[in-house]
Amino acid sequence: MATRTKPGKVPAGPPESSQANVSKVSDVHTIPNPLPYLDKLATSEEVGNTPRPSPVQDSFFKGMRLINHNSAKAEKHLVIAVKEAQKALKGPKVPKIDVERMAYACMGLGYACVIKGNVKKAASCYTRSIQFWCKIHGPTSELLIPLMADNIILRILCNDKNVKKAIKRLIQLHQAAVSKGIRSVENAYALFRIAATASGQRGSSMHIPLEDGQAKLVIKTSLIKSLYELSVAHLETCSMEGEKNIDKKLYEVLTLFEGFLKAATGQKKVTSAPKVTAAPKVTAAPAVESKEDEKDVGGKDVVEEKDVVEGKDGGTKDEDSKDEEKKSGEDEELAAITGKLASLSTKLGVPAPTSKSGEDLTVARTRF
Repeated sequence: MATRTKPGKVPAGPPESSQANVSKVSDVHTIPNPLPYLDKLATSEEVGNTPRPSPVQDSFFKGMRLINHNSAKAEKHLVIAVKEAQKALKGPKVPKIDVERMAYACMGLGYACVIKGNVKKAASCYTRSIQFWCKIHGPTSELLIPLMADNIILRILCNDKNVKKAIKRLIQLHQAAVSKGIRSVENAYALFRIAATASGQRGSSMHIPLEDGQAKLVIKTSLIKSLYELSVAHLETCSMEGEKNIDKKLYEVLTLFEGFLKAATGQKKVTSAPKVTAAPKVTAAPAVESKEDEKDVGGKDVVEEKDVVEGKDGGTKDEDSKDEEKKSGEDEELAAITGKLASLSTKLGVPAPTSKSGEDLTVARTRF
């Protein structure tokens, strides 16, 4: 009788401290180990009546077991896994199990590249992995959201100008899943991970240098804010519906969201454009020599003082009113987040976030 393996489980390998990778620049908050994804994504991996794994599976697990001890050796095993999987992808009809093996082999190799700091190659591997997972689950499956989030983060770190479209598509995918009643803490946390990277609060050391003539990627504050808001809203929904172990994640998300809002509103105050002052009163048009000259200076182009109602700082009262409403809304939102953090802080028994919470706000400000 065929037995199903649990691809998310990797036996611990012996420590190889002498060969430890010293160039590791990622952390679990930026790109997590993708092995847990297989618990939901893998559907076909069976080993028949014998415990012997396929060559792809064998090389994959050897590589993933070494990933945190010796990333160079791990990468070699994962390259072999990809090559073995590639051999089976020939012919008009490829078995589903071979497509799946290629999907997780590329994913594993991508993570090895993340650990080694090769962000560009990692992004390519994750993109390829997603293409194969889409053949199994379909391009609109919510199961792919965490992996797609990893790919988006890597593309942000590569200054990929097309990543903004990918972020918007992922938001639509998440919203479609929510509308179907699907609840996923992992998906909500994935949106947060994108937001924290896009704002510069996480992963800043992983950015690859800009190439000659390449423009720096800048993601709008409003898009980052949307990611944060969607993440918080979904985590709160999951919490109310009885999901366990959410408070710590929600506390982390809210802490960085609060820091992001403080940095964003602080930047607006510094970089806001000066308001247009009222035009001086025109008492009389200058003398003209001809009707043609008169047309140039005597029409509706002349602005009289009565047309502009002056407000604070030289702006109009209309502008002042809108600014005050917007600032009031931002202050209320920030106060609400601070209140939630205080409540969670008490519940979790941890110190309340300080004014410097949010991690690397200086970096965040430079990206708006």
